[in-house]
Amino acid sequence: MARRLTYASPSWQQRHPNVVWMLLLAPFAVYLLAFFLQPLAVFFAQSVGLPHVSLHNYRQAFGTPTYLKIVWDTLKLSFIVAMGCMLIGYPVAFCLTQARPRWQPLLWAAVLLPFWTSVLVRSYAWIVILRVHGVIDTILQSLHVPFHPRLLYDQAGVVIGMVHVLLPYMVLTLYGVMREIDLRYVRAAQSLGAPPSVAFWRVYLPLSMPGITSGFLVTFILAIGFYITPALLGGGNVQMISMQIAQQIDELVNWGFGSALSVILVAVVVIVVVLFVRLFDVEAFGLGSRREKLPVVVPPAPSVLEAETARLEGAASLQLADAFVGAPPVNARRFARPPANWRWWATMGITAMTCLFLVVPVLIVAAMSFSATSYLAFPPHGFSLRWYAAFFMGQQWMSATSVSLRVAALTAIMSVILGSVAALVFVRGRFPGKSVLYVVALLPLIVPVIVTAVAIYFQFSRLHLVGNVWGFAVADTVLAIPTVVLIVSAALRGVNVSLERAATILGAHPVRAFFAVTLPMIAPALAAGALFGFITSFDESVVALFLSSTTTATLPKVMWDDLRFQVDPTISAISTLLVGMSILVLVVSALLLGRNRGEQRETAAPGA
Repeated sequence: MARRLTYASPSWQQRHPNVVWMLLLAPFAVYLLAFFLQPLAVFFAQSVGLPHVSLHNYRQAFGTPTYLKIVWDTLKLSFIVAMGCMLIGYPVAFCLTQARPRWQPLLWAAVLLPFWTSVLVRSYAWIVILRVHGVIDTILQSLHVPFHPRLLYDQAGVVIGMVHVLLPYMVLTLYGVMREIDLRYVRAAQSLGAPPSVAFWRVYLPLSMPGITSGFLVTFILAIGFYITPALLGGGNVQMISMQIAQQIDELVNWGFGSALSVILVAVVVIVVVLFVRLFDVEAFGLGSRREKLPVVVPPAPSVLEAETARLEGAASLQLADAFVGAPPVNARRFARPPANWRWWATMGITAMTCLFLVVPVLIVAAMSFSATSYLAFPPHGFSLRWYAAFFMGQQWMSATSVSLRVAALTAIMSVILGSVAALVFVRGRFPGKSVLYVVALLPLIVPVIVTAVAIYFQFSRLHLVGNVWGFAVADTVLAIPTVVLIVSAALRGVNVSLERAATILGAHPVRAFFAVTLPMIAPALAAGALFGFITSFDESVVALFLSSTTTATLPKVMWDDLRFQVDPTISAISTLLVGMSILVLVVSALLLGRNRGEQRETAAPGA
């Protein structure tokens, strides 16, 4: 008799993979629901005065010309900032895609250094530069210029400061699209008789249009919810809706009206996104354009939300990582460089000026931190380390630094645990509603920080978590998790899954195969995610303003109070130390991510 073959029955995990993935995502989902979505819902409910429903707060907001003017001024200022970022950032992004490999690290460092420098530090730098008897005023006096423009505490100063903060977002977004454009299309148009200007306007510009619209949308939305820079550089003379929200909550303790203004701010963001989806090509956000595509064949670019946001938060440092591991940029390998004519040199000149615009304010603050005088002066008089000594010997500064370090360490640990598991589920899992959950996971990057901070403050004040280290860490983790998800997701997508499958074929349990094969390959990305989570928490200013107490405050909160009431040169020393920490994190992250990419190239199977 022939023996019957018996087969091993599939395990429960193999029969119900969707349930396994959803169980893995459960801690992340519960955390986001408890400390982000639920606080937002409870806070927004205050706008209608629950349990007694009333639209009084909305009638007050829309029926008062002052608040309508503030909303209009916010939109107008955000539009000006977004336009400025677009006009300045376009040539910089083009130059980044075409510059020679030896210039790539320098250019990326100039763009990414301000990107990862604290907003407080950059705002303080512009206070030093734009104030009366500041850097610009001193230069104009030395040139005997009779006219001294009033830039600080005016709209012009706010625009300059906001463009300085948001310009890297525009450059990174444009770069993500421009790097996929094959310049041979432009050369083909020129070979058919089109002048260089016509080839640019008819071929290159349309192909880069998704980057322009996406970059404009990103900077416009971020500008709408800005708080720190307008509050410091505007001095109360420039009002935005985010500042009104903070005033209603922090000074007037009017939760209902502050909630109504927050709902209006979020509604404005949603309306702007919907209008851009309907009117422009923003498929880089994965939102689907209704416009007819250009009849030009272009290498396909990612059309999902994570591709765009990753360029802004985590994956930007991958470009600098390529420079550390010796890999030339994509266009240097695949595409032809434009001819070195006057247009190219003009683009290089604009790029050089923009890099100086991004870096020089930070360098000026660093130089003034070594001044021997007891007041801010440029150029610095003498050389002294007194302000560094004042920082390290000041009990208030050291106490705040200790709190910030503990909070940042807790945030790095929690964000990398929750974010890495969520990234694994989003990359490997297949279950209904995954795309919706992914968008929800990235909402902390989209909702204005001022709204998130106030909602968490409203919730934590009832839980007695205000002025608590764990309260800071929980709130900062909400803001840091999306960055970790993006970084680890990018690393997981680059892992050769066949290696893990080979381990399971040889008898290893899937969990053991993951820990033995995949985890070592993504370990540098996990470390980079932890570093980014650490720096995000350490530099977080808006959350710190609301969750700090008289006894427990973070370093950004103490710096904020010092900048609001006086301009102490000690801030220059602290700013320089923070910039140094940002440089260290940037370099270490680039080395880690570069090592990760190098290992993935070496282990990639042919044809995989």
